[in-house]
Amino acid sequence: MMRVDDSIFLDYLSGKDVSGHWLFNQIEDCYLFSGVDNRNLEGYKQVYQSFMEIFKEFKPWNLSIIEQLFPYYKEILQNVTVLLSIGFQDPYDCVFFTYQEKQYICFDIARFHCYDLKERLKSVITKLVTHEFVHACAFVMYPEEDTFSYQEKINHLIFHEGLAHLLAYQENIYDIDLHGYQEYYDKAIKRLAKDYNESDVEKQKINLSEGTSGSYWEKYLCIIGKFYFYEHRDRLLNLYAEGAQNIVEKIL
Repeated sequence: MMRVDDSIFLDYLSGKDVSGHWLFNQIEDCYLFSGVDNRNLEGYKQVYQSFMEIFKEFKPWNLSIIEQLFPYYKEILQNVTVLLSIGFQDPYDCVFFTYQEKQYICFDIARFHCYDLKERLKSVITKLVTHEFVHACAFVMYPEEDTFSYQEKINHLIFHEGLAHLLAYQENIYDIDLHGYQEYYDKAIKRLAKDYNESDVEKQKINLSEGTSGSYWEKYLCIIGKFYFYEHRDRLLNLYAEGAQNIVEKIL
């Protein structure tokens, strides 16, 4: 079973004020608590139960590939803490982060309730846990460094987000056909070619943010990485061993 910290959600259920929890100041350089609509209490409880059922015997999608990429994955699975929160502002439904040298995957109960997924809820949860779990495993070998330049950050994000998006896209990546989405990749490549040599610091921040957030097919750095690994699925182990360095040069 995955290590789960549901104290924030349980405190909320007991009527405690959770707005001051350290979590809401940790994800970004700003305060991210937006409040909770208490009229949806029963729905929140149902979403919570679905999460807990998944965590009891969680198996990520594409397990055979994950076992090859991350031979240490079971140790990561046991050491990463899943936080079940409530109150994050949109779009912070799930996120992987490190706090005081410990790794966390955070899911916001209210955000998932808003999606009204019903019978698809457990499948979506498994998909997202797989995504964040891949991040946790890949960061062991390829951590993000504070000293990264702008271009190093882009290479890093394409590598990590691409791998996570592919492995969490469907249960078996060899059943995937992305050719119908080629227009999104082409658009993403054009933007990368334009943005990669940007020198303005503020514009760099915008590029990095827009490359990994927003609507799914508009996250251009994620989409480029996803297509890169998709097109080379048969060499996935080799590509992972090569790491993120100079991945943009290989793509462009």
